[in-house]
Amino acid sequence: FGSGVVRETRLQMPTAPEKPKQEAAASATKTVKLEAEEGEPESEPPAVIKESFKRPRNRNRPKDELAPPRPKTVYQRVTAVLRQRLGESKPELNSDIKGMALALKSEWDKVPTFEKEKMQKMYEAEFEVWKLKFAEYKKTQHYKDFFEVKQDWLDAQKRKKLAKKLNKDMPKRPMTSFSLFASDVRDRIAPGCAGPADVARKVAEEWHVLDQERKNGYMEKSAKLSEAFKIEFSAYKQTEAWKKYCQENAKLQAKQLKKLMRTKMANAPKKPQSAYGLFYSEIMPHVLEENKGTAVSELRKIVQQKWQECASTRREDLEIEANRLRQEYNKQVAEFKRSLSYSQYVQAQAKLKEREKFGFDNGGSPSKPPTPFSLYAEDHKQKVEPGSGPQESRRTLLQRYLRAPLKEKKKYEEKARVLKRKWVEEMRAKKEGDGSQNMHMPRGRKNNFQSEAQRILKMTYLSGVPKKPPGNAFKLFVHETRNAMPLPKEDKERRQAIESLKTDWTKTDLATKYRYAVRVKEIKAKWKEDLRMFMTCEKWLEYTRECKRLRLSAQSIFPSKSKRLQKDPRLNFPEKPQGMPIIPPRPMELFAKTKMGTAKGNKAVQALWRKMSDKQKKLFEDQTRELKEKYNMEMRKFRESEEGQEYLARMREVSSRNRLVRAKDSFLAGTPKKPNEALGKFIEAKVEEVGNQHSGVSGRELRKILVDMCEVLDEVGRA
Repeated sequence: FGSGVVRETRLQMPTAPEKPKQEAAASATKTVKLEAEEGEPESEPPAVIKESFKRPRNRNRPKDELAPPRPKTVYQRVTAVLRQRLGESKPELNSDIKGMALALKSEWDKVPTFEKEKMQKMYEAEFEVWKLKFAEYKKTQHYKDFFEVKQDWLDAQKRKKLAKKLNKDMPKRPMTSFSLFASDVRDRIAPGCAGPADVARKVAEEWHVLDQERKNGYMEKSAKLSEAFKIEFSAYKQTEAWKKYCQENAKLQAKQLKKLMRTKMANAPKKPQSAYGLFYSEIMPHVLEENKGTAVSELRKIVQQKWQECASTRREDLEIEANRLRQEYNKQVAEFKRSLSYSQYVQAQAKLKEREKFGFDNGGSPSKPPTPFSLYAEDHKQKVEPGSGPQESRRTLLQRYLRAPLKEKKKYEEKARVLKRKWVEEMRAKKEGDGSQNMHMPRGRKNNFQSEAQRILKMTYLSGVPKKPPGNAFKLFVHETRNAMPLPKEDKERRQAIESLKTDWTKTDLATKYRYAVRVKEIKAKWKEDLRMFMTCEKWLEYTRECKRLRLSAQSIFPSKSKRLQKDPRLNFPEKPQGMPIIPPRPMELFAKTKMGTAKGNKAVQALWRKMSDKQKKLFEDQTRELKEKYNMEMRKFRESEEGQEYLARMREVSSRNRLVRAKDSFLAGTPKKPNEALGKFIEAKVEEVGNQHSGVSGRELRKILVDMCEVLDEVGRA
């Protein structure tokens, strides 16, 4: 270049797909000659530079060795040749980065413009070929895996930078017992070792053969450092720097949602195109061919104009095709939501949002109060024998605490309750502070996760639940009259259909209505039996296990009794289990069974029983006594069984509830009721506004705030 050198750079070109234009652009080897200025001789023979995929600067950055190498720019190619030559001719530039950069720029300016343009055209042709190869490579699984590794590394770097930037004054974490030992012996071991790995290996060997007494000394020293760190860190957590760090870290956590979409939702079906989207993808290549060099915005306007001029029949065909694609997409989405990957996505999304919310809510939060045992250990740690390690000391203190008098334990429990009450008040004051109110975090995340998880479990495991039959005789009549076809969705047509069916129902005779009512009872009984059978199959057991794993309540597939309970607050007694013994009959009942075919009615049986002698009655009384003894033995076993305990507990609960309801009906019937209409309207109108102001509080606390606001209203406001 500046010294009149003619250099030759051989560039290895990637292979392009089989297309004529791309083949012409992608020749296997290209030679670029940079001609020297006239009159200057060549100083050295030409050099050859081979390209390779290499990540500069950061050694720890992940590298993708299988990716097609990106072609270097003209400046990179020229300076690569010049850098080697300048380093040989002027060795002082190898250690002077700024001087090397200025020398390279000076030499670059001497390259003729036509040579730069010639190399630029060659670079653009190579770049087009590389783009096609890289677009194909991005579809491979290897690239997707590498992208996630690279993204994790970038996120870790961001977190490190954030911690380094915002946590400058954070107290350093204490050294462990092994680290303290290593710092003492490293200077003695290091001179005879080959490297850091050899030093670490020899330190570990010496630590393993160290006697327990010296180990305990290092452990005690580490424990003291940990206690001092806890005190300093607790004070640091109350500063604005820690609070800001928690909020910024929560924002970084929120960006992980994109990774979940890439990894867990990679197999999700793609949304179908609308009618205009189908038309756009069909007509855009022709518009692009006819209007080469036109801006993309202008091309879109041309397509929109053609869409407006499109014939109605063509639009209808596109709408039909779009509807067909949408129906297929809905089926694919329903099937995908039954898959394991979607379930994992929902769980990971809920955990991620909880971590984000925790970061926003806990910046500068007060430390949790100690337990009663922690308070006891703090007061009695001086009584532990010196020289024992932290684990042995904790074990000794725990044994002493378990053997401590009950009065002493209660003292520490009361102290722990006081500290917890104080902590709760501090947390409430923090949530009501300005910092928590300014963070507008979405509410109802737990409910969103629960509803979505229940929807997935229902689609996956409860799709085979027997369908609920018509609830009454009229609904069964409607079901059979319309041949199981659903009613119209539009209100007007639906009302007309229902009125017509009601008219037909009133014209039927009583015998037909009675037959429908009997059939409804039979169908309901069979449906309940099918539900019980379904609850014994493997699908239901898998559903309950998944609910337990996700900490969700299993939904009952039996009909709800909430409407009936609203009308009558008294509960029905549970059905008797099949294994429960039957109460034996009385003596007269046994006698009545013997006279079942001869006596006419209960009065005749009672008259015959009174005419019997005591000796004849004694036979039936002895039978009753034997049956009673057998019943008591069976009942004792039933009470001890798990089924009996559950049934009797439910009986006691229902009896207590019904007694309370009867007492209220008897003595509190005339009690005036609190008017809830005004309060309900006030809460409905103000819940969104107050929820945004107090985004960190729970639903119960939010309702309490709204009730307090309503109580302070004057008469005009209430009206």
